[in-house]
Amino acid sequence: MTNDASHRLKSVAELSGETSIIEVPVRLPRAADLILGPGLSEDPNFRCPSTTNLIRKYRMSDVVVGGAFRMLMKDNFVIRESLFGIPSEEIANAPEPDVLPFPFAKSKIGILGFLWTGSNYYHWLTQVLTSIDCCLSNKNHTNVFIVFPELDTIQEKTLRILGYDEIERLVLSKNQQLCIPQLEFSDFFRDSLTLTRIMPSIFRRLKQGVRLKSPKNSRIYISRRDASFRFVTNESDVIKILEQYGFVVVCPGQLELEEQISCFHDASVVIGPHGQGLTHTVYCNEGTIVYELMPENYKNVSIERLAINGGLRYFSDLSTQEIGTDNPQVVDLTIDTDILKHRLSEFGL
Repeated sequence: MTNDASHRLKSVAELSGETSIIEVPVRLPRAADLILGPGLSEDPNFRCPSTTNLIRKYRMSDVVVGGAFRMLMKDNFVIRESLFGIPSEEIANAPEPDVLPFPFAKSKIGILGFLWTGSNYYHWLTQVLTSIDCCLSNKNHTNVFIVFPELDTIQEKTLRILGYDEIERLVLSKNQQLCIPQLEFSDFFRDSLTLTRIMPSIFRRLKQGVRLKSPKNSRIYISRRDASFRFVTNESDVIKILEQYGFVVVCPGQLELEEQISCFHDASVVIGPHGQGLTHTVYCNEGTIVYELMPENYKNVSIERLAINGGLRYFSDLSTQEIGTDNPQVVDLTIDTDILKHRLSEFGL
C-alpha cells in the first residue's frame, strides 16, 4: 500500500478476477403502474424497463479492504466498483490505516459487507444485504466470513432474521485495513437502482421473520421532521390536509424494525417526500399506492425502482426547492397542496 493518498486516488483499476453470473435478465411479470407529473413524465430516467438486470458475482484474490472508506484496493490500485458514493476529496485526505494480520485460514472466503453509504437504511437493504445474500448462496457457512463495519441495532436484527448473524465475521474500525486472500461481492455494490427478483425475496423473508403487530392505520404520511436536512417547509399544512383523509404521520427512524415492518405491511397508501423513509415501502404488499413528493432539483429514481421491484402503484410529482448554491440533495422543499389534493382525489380517497 502506498502512503501517497493523491496517488491512491489517481490509480483506479477496473474489476478483475473470477466472475460468475448469479441472475440473468428476465421479463418483468407486468408493467409497473407509474403515474408521473410534469417534469418527470418526460424524463427518460423515470420509466419501467421491460426486464430485470444481469447480476454478477466477483471473487478476487489478495484484496485490501479499508475500514475508513470501505473501498477495495489491489496492487496499490483502487477498485473502481468499490467507490460507490465516496467523495473524491475524502479519499484524497484519507490517513493510512493500520494493517491487521489475517485471522482466518486462507482457504476461507470473505464476503464484503462494506459500503461507504451502507449505514443508510436504503443502501443497507438494497446493496449490502442483497450482495451478502447473493454471495452466500450455495455456500457452506462454515467456510466463509463476512467483513463488516460496526453495525447498528436494526442492521443486526436484519442479519438475525436472515440467519446470517451466526456466520463468522470480521469487524474493521475506521483506522484499520486488511488484506483478504479471497473476497467476494456482487453487482449490487455497483448500483443501488437494480431491478432483480433477488431483492423482493429478501424483503419477503424480512417481513416473514417478525411478528407483525396490528397496523394503526392503512394510510401513512412519512415525515422528515427527524431528519437533519431536506425538510418540508409547509409540512403542517400538508399534514392538516392528509389528516382529513385519515392519514397518520410516521417517522420510521423512530421505530423498531418490527414496528417499521408492521406499519407498512398492510398500508394501502403511503405518501412522503423523497428520502430513506420511503425505503420502508419494500414491506408493502403488491398494489399499494406509493406517492413520492420529489424535490425539483434532486430527481432520483431509487424509490421508483423499489416500487417496480415490489409491484407497487407509484405516483410522483415535483415539489419546489429554493434556488441557491447549496447541494440540491439537502435543500428544503415546498409541496404544492393543490396538486396533493388532486392526487388524493385521483386515488379515490
